[in-house]
Amino acid sequence: MADHNMLREKLSATNRYRRLVDLRREVQSSRGTMPFSIYAELENRVDEKIRTFDYPMCDQARITILFSNGLAMELEPDECISAMKTEMRLSSYIFSKYPSAVDYNIDTVGVVGTYGRKNVDKEGAKEEQVRSSPLRDMSDGRSLQTKVDLLVTKIDRLEKMYNETIPKITRGLDDLKEKMDFLYKKMIEEKK
Repeated sequence: MADHNMLREKLSATNRYRRLVDLRREVQSSRGTMPFSIYAELENRVDEKIRTFDYPMCDQARITILFSNGLAMELEPDECISAMKTEMRLSSYIFSKYPSAVDYNIDTVGVVGTYGRKNVDKEGAKEEQVRSSPLRDMSDGRSLQTKVDLLVTKIDRLEKMYNETIPKITRGLDDLKEKMDFLYKKMIEEKK
């Protein structure tokens, strides 16, 4: 069984892109070995952190590119912002512009959200599109994340209820079967 507390600690401590991708695989491989609510929470947290690495708030994060020869280079905020304007994920930008880069890390005080960008459609009209978690839909004042959390809580309660109720029903059916067997034997004996 996967240790979800260990996965949470790894996720909190991880500040490198490649480690996050490996951690995502580890979380996905633990599917079915832990309660759904915990799995969903871990998967959402790792995906959100990867989105933060792919679309960072360039002016709030210190981004360091790590190379195969052991050297490291800090990515300037201006270059980061320029990369975000190309509509590429930062990971794609870094690994294509710096072929010898093996990883990069982001030092932030915490997960700082994702970069907002503007798209220009074919007619030239500007449309603002903010890259954020798909779990953030504020159309009715409540975030989709809150709704998902509520649903996960309900699923946990149902799972607990079924885990408690089904054994009681099974015991009740076993008792009923024993009584039916006893009555059946009594009926057979009385007919003799």
